[in-house]
Amino acid sequence: MVSLKIFFVIKLMSLRNYVHLMYYNLLINYNNIVNYYNGYHDIWAFITGYNIPISVINIKNTVDCLWMYDNYKNTLTYKNSENATVKNENLEYPMDDFIEHFFIKTDECLPSLHMIFMCWCAHTKNWFTTDNITFRIFDDNGDELSININDLLIIKNNKLYIKN
Repeated sequence: MVSLKIFFVIKLMSLRNYVHLMYYNLLINYNNIVNYYNGYHDIWAFITGYNIPISVINIKNTVDCLWMYDNYKNTLTYKNSENATVKNENLEYPMDDFIEHFFIKTDECLPSLHMIFMCWCAHTKNWFTTDNITFRIFDDNGDELSININDLLIIKNNKLYIKN
């Protein structure tokens, strides 16, 4: 009699654990489907020249990446050179609208031009390696200047200028 009760208790515990596991898996799958349709894909690209991966949902342009990580499948995939996306060279991207509405709030420390460029990349979802980035800007006199991403910035009259 006691062994029959223990048998039923163990079976009920097993059934409870099974139902709990099924509910948990259903909840995870439901959340993944909702996130997928909302555009929150969980695939990350290791872009050449960056230290950290970038979510694929945050990339609109073609980038050169050899590794892709799918967090949902927990899979790291190597893309051989035939499948790697070719970078578009010599393209110009306007930053005027971004810079027009861009604010820097700081008391003493200035961001680098590289950091401002990374903010623009995040804003437009266009990602590039910073090896050959040059900026064409016009100064207060209307003269066109080409500056490098590593040039230093200074503040004069609440405006950013390139340090000479």
